[in-house]
Amino acid sequence: MYLKYFWHEKFTRIIIDYQNETITTINNSRYIFNSENLKLIEFHLSTKDHRNPLYDFGYTKLYSHDGKEIIITSLILNYSNIENILDGVKKIKKLDEVIYLP
Repeated sequence: MYLKYFWHEKFTRIIIDYQNETITTINNSRYIFNSENLKLIEFHLSTKDHRNPLYDFGYTKLYSHDGKEIIITSLILNYSNIENILDGVKKIKKLDEVIYLP
């Protein structure tokens, strides 16, 4: 599972601007999310207690109003980094013992 997460994020960069409350994803293209174009943030979190951070899998899924969906795994972004920004955006936490990428 680690390799699947790693390959998903191999060329991905995330820039979080806390002052302007934007999240920029850079992969094959560049996309900027803010409270105006972001519809929903889903946090997929593991309930299993892991001592090794390499086994603590989870991901955050960003949904824009124009239908764009971006998945950011826990390998490069801990959900707590964006949990308290973008106040006007609906946030959902989904819990499971093992979190597989869609």
